[in-house]
Amino acid sequence: MLGSVSLPLRSALLTSVLFCSLIAAGLAFGWSGERDACAEPPYCFCEAARPGAVAQPANSGSTFGFVMMGIAIALHHGRRRRDPALANASTGMSGDPRYAALYAAVVVYMGPGSFFFHATFTTWGGIADAISMHFFILYVLAYEIGRGWSLGYERFRALYFGLAGFFVLQRLIDVPATQVVFAGLVVLTLLLELQLAVPLRRLPGRLALGRRRDIHGSRGWLLAALGFFLAALAIWSMSDSGRPWCVPDSLWQGHAAWHLLSALTAGSVYLYFCAERGEIVRDRYQHQDAGLTGRPAR
Repeated sequence: MLGSVSLPLRSALLTSVLFCSLIAAGLAFGWSGERDACAEPPYCFCEAARPGAVAQPANSGSTFGFVMMGIAIALHHGRRRRDPALANASTGMSGDPRYAALYAAVVVYMGPGSFFFHATFTTWGGIADAISMHFFILYVLAYEIGRGWSLGYERFRALYFGLAGFFVLQRLIDVPATQVVFAGLVVLTLLLELQLAVPLRRLPGRLALGRRRDIHGSRGWLLAALGFFLAALAIWSMSDSGRPWCVPDSLWQGHAAWHLLSALTAGSVYLYFCAERGEIVRDRYQHQDAGLTGRPAR
């Protein structure tokens, strides 16, 4: 039956079923593991811990927004592939379903990864949460490198899993300051996006960093992603533990809004990647440079 379903949708559904089954088992039989410091007042992310299988109901429940967004991304990609006007697209997020399949799975996993922490307040739950966040931003970073430097899917995948594996190993061994590392990766990703926004003909050779492609297309969805992310960040900041909008016993939690707005950010990033098209221009510029200098391009 799954053979008739698109690759991205299979990926999203299988990831959802796998992790939702683990969640169901935990809810049925209880969670085990070392308790995180967040389990004691003042509770992390404001919401007070409740007795039972789900410590923070609002913060936990909102994480399923990522699951729904991952499935929505997969469904959208399937519809795009059936559009005759887009059927000939063969590269990148808009054309190659392998990119969308991996992206949809990463977005889906952000839901259970975050749920494991907010529901259990365990050390392993915190690790699962941190890994899910970094899997997402590392995908965006690796995709930006792949599209600007014409890596192709296989090399993109190797780069992504290399970065993700390095982070997981570091997280398991050293437990770094997760929010600081994540913020650094966000800044690096934005700086790379700015570099990609400048046509190669306007970049000095050193700033081109060996890039081979110009990226064209509307940046409306990129601005939407930035808007959702900044709104999520502002709400989280104002509603964190001890902040003015923090009401620990309420089911209306700012961190839950962070989850939902972050899911919208992920969806907007996907639509931005789908709207772009790339043109390999580096070889042409090298040829022009060779003609001006009298040296052959290499």
